[in-house]
Amino acid sequence: MKKLILATDGSEDALRALDFAVKLAVTFDAELCLVNVIADMGLSRDELREFSRAENVSLAEVLDTQAQEILERTKSRAQELGARRLRTEAATGDPAEMILAVAAREGADGIVVGKRGWGPLRGMLLGSVSQKLASLARCPVIVVP
Repeated sequence: MKKLILATDGSEDALRALDFAVKLAVTFDAELCLVNVIADMGLSRDELREFSRAENVSLAEVLDTQAQEILERTKSRAQELGARRLRTEAATGDPAEMILAVAAREGADGIVVGKRGWGPLRGMLLGSVSQKLASLARCPVIVVP
């Protein structure tokens, strides 16, 4: 095992998945690529618009900033847990599709993801990212409860 992908949205489930992914990465001396797919990040459209107006930035910039903050927090925690070979990547689009694209491009040996992200209702209505990854990935997917 040389390369792992950790999909993170900053949720508690994603943090548990990070802990597990770091243990794997350290055990196998694997590179760990932390991926966040830019989405609404749990904020309402009104909150995003208000922030954009107040800060005089575009919605895309707001979302990118949030993604980078999540990745920096995740990277810091991974380093505290002992990970040494780390990369971060923010992507835009359907979360499962983008995570799979990164995994394919990177030649990942595995994907680690939390069981749920931002909410069970969204997962029930749209299908959870972890379910899609487990069904469509060409490498092993570890879903951390």
